[in-house]
Amino acid sequence: MCADLDKKKLFLKFFGALILFLAGGFILYSILFPIYSSLVLSLSKGLLLASNEHLVKVLVKPHESVAAFLFQESPEIYISPYNVYYSYMNLVFGTALIAATPGETIRGKVGKCLTAVGVLFVIHIFQSFFDLAYVSTLTGAAPQSVPYGEAFRTFLREAERFNGHMGLILPPFLLWFGLCHNSVLGIAKSSPKKGKFSGIGRNDLCPCGSGRKYKACCGR
Repeated sequence: MCADLDKKKLFLKFFGALILFLAGGFILYSILFPIYSSLVLSLSKGLLLASNEHLVKVLVKPHESVAAFLFQESPEIYISPYNVYYSYMNLVFGTALIAATPGETIRGKVGKCLTAVGVLFVIHIFQSFFDLAYVSTLTGAAPQSVPYGEAFRTFLREAERFNGHMGLILPPFLLWFGLCHNSVLGIAKSSPKKGKFSGIGRNDLCPCGSGRKYKACCGR
C-alpha cells in the first residue's frame, strides 16, 4: 500500500466498494441463488443418503425453509425446518470483501475470488450435510432408521450450534484475511508522516515498503 494515501479516503473507498459489490450480489440473487443452492443441496443430500441407508429420499425447499425425509420403514414423510439461504449470502459477502480490498490487481482479485468460491462451496456442502443429518435425527423416525451413534449425534448437535452462531460470520472473514492479509494489514497500518525517516536519499526506496522511491512517496 502506498504510504501517502490518506487513511480516511482508503477506508471510505473500501467500504464504498464493499457496499457496491454486496448490492450486486443482492441484485443477482434471483439468478444465482437457485443455481448455487441446488448445487450445494444436491451434493449434501448425496452425502446424507450415502451415510444413512434407511433414507429413501430427501426433499429440500430452501425458500420455504423445509426439509422432508422419507425412510424405508415408513411411508410417512417427516417435515422439519431448514434454511440454505445463508450459504449464498456467505458467498456474496466473502467475495465482496476480496473484490473491495484496495491494493490488489484485478487479475489477483479474480483469482482470489475464485479460490474463495471453491473453498466456501466445499464448506457449505458440509455445513448443509451436518444440518440435514442433524434435522433427520429429530424427525421422530424409528430409532433403527437413524444409524448415527450417540457420539456422532452429539457432534452434529454441536456443529449445528456452531453453524448457527459462528458459521455465518467466520468463513468469509477468515478467507478474506487469509487471501488478502498483506492488503488488509496495509489498510490498518498507519501511514508514515513526511520527514519521519532521516538519512534516506531522495532516490532510495521508501522505507515504508511501498516499493516507490522516497521522493515520490513519503518524502514528498
